[in-house]
Amino acid sequence: MRKATVAAPAVKVAEGLVTRAAARIRLVATALAAAAVVALSAPAAALACDTSYWNISCQVVYTPGSGATVAATQTSQPVTEDYTPYPNDFRVIWTTSGGTWKQSVLDTNGSNQQEIDFFPVSVPSGEKVGCFNPTYNGNLLVNCRRGAL
Repeated sequence: MRKATVAAPAVKVAEGLVTRAAARIRLVATALAAAAVVALSAPAAALACDTSYWNISCQVVYTPGSGATVAATQTSQPVTEDYTPYPNDFRVIWTTSGGTWKQSVLDTNGSNQQEIDFFPVSVPSGEKVGCFNPTYNGNLLVNCRRGAL
């Protein structure tokens, strides 16, 4: 009988060590899984995004019905778009300085990284050009740039 009494505390200590070790393993596994989700959800291209080239938006998620514009810098202003997932419809837009749409060009499943020029339209000083995700699309990861002729 004495053996059983001596063994019981040793078993309880061992069970406690195993329980604590299992808890630590679960904690580490959870942290690693969370890090993997973050790494997979952040596109690799976002790390290398060149904002000096993509000067309107660079690896920005456009939800349906959203977009971005910047002031036009010349009268015939080219805009280049690049987005994923592809193919989808996409719009290059021209607005007043207050944001009212003046014109847009629909790129219906066009080529990726397509440059669209607002010819022969003259964009007055202070007005804006940009990119827009139509409301019937899902979320798009967008690069958009105001270019030079």
